[in-house]
Amino acid sequence: MSLTAHLPAIIASKGRTSPRVQARYLAILKELDLHASAAPVFAGRLFGDIEAKNPDWEGKIIGDLDAILRHADKTVGLRKDILDRIEGYLPPSDVIIDLVESLMPGGKITGANLSDANQVCRKYVQKGINPRFEHFVRDTLASYLQPSDHLQFSVGEMVDFLKDDYDPFAKQVANGLISRAGNLNEKILERALISEGIGPKGTDYSVTGTKSFGDMVFYCNKTVPHKHLYAEVKSYAARERLLRGLQDLTGKDAVGVGFFTDATEFNPDRTQDLINSNTLAIYMPDATYDALHAESKARLSKRNQAFYRKLSTFPPDVVHFTKTGVLP
Repeated sequence: MSLTAHLPAIIASKGRTSPRVQARYLAILKELDLHASAAPVFAGRLFGDIEAKNPDWEGKIIGDLDAILRHADKTVGLRKDILDRIEGYLPPSDVIIDLVESLMPGGKITGANLSDANQVCRKYVQKGINPRFEHFVRDTLASYLQPSDHLQFSVGEMVDFLKDDYDPFAKQVANGLISRAGNLNEKILERALISEGIGPKGTDYSVTGTKSFGDMVFYCNKTVPHKHLYAEVKSYAARERLLRGLQDLTGKDAVGVGFFTDATEFNPDRTQDLINSNTLAIYMPDATYDALHAESKARLSKRNQAFYRKLSTFPPDVVHFTKTGVLP
């Protein structure tokens, strides 16, 4: 079964027949036809499922691009390394991490290349998110689009757009993708820890994502009693979320870790707030660490250890904890 033969029916979904939307569908279908051995199986399942849900189906898919992609994710043998090249598609998280790791020196994500891996991963996310925003804006605001490719409308019309059109779109589509982007950072850190030699998941560490338990937790089973170290993981901005997350861990040994880009977020006053939360350490990219205020950089934790640390030291520090029950 050729997927491209069904293109007219697919792009008719919900009247979405603009050239840009057609191009999105065509890109997916051509890639599947040319490169995926599972394409006929995928097509059969997709159209069979549509017909089962709607006996009066007349060649239209109820939904949008995501209807195709959801089926693509579930089809065994479909080459996700092909799908990752399709505009507007964010592959499953593990697929992205595998692709990112394959591009790192030696084929591994390590403490030394954590920031590089994050930047490559960020490009995948942007490739999946940005086109959806652009297509949405162009389709919804077509009447306001000037030949110069600029938008021209009043403040009132902008408010109506944000309230009536953009908000539902963001909740249904964009927020899910952004949430996945945060999950990718945890997986990047996990791969670096594995490269460093951390023990099995469930024995030496767990990925939690549960309030009051941080995003990751590391175990030292060699001490009596056993010790736990909790990690609050953030992306690029600390804002208030990092501090709130660490305060939720009050009473537990905890660290903060992220790909923070703005060293001024960790000024001396904020540093004192973070130390007061009994946080043991904050890990950040080497470049951000180097840009810290001298007073902030010199601060020690309540255990008289370096408070701010380079992200490249996170994997060896954690592995050291799992063996000894303390940070080096």
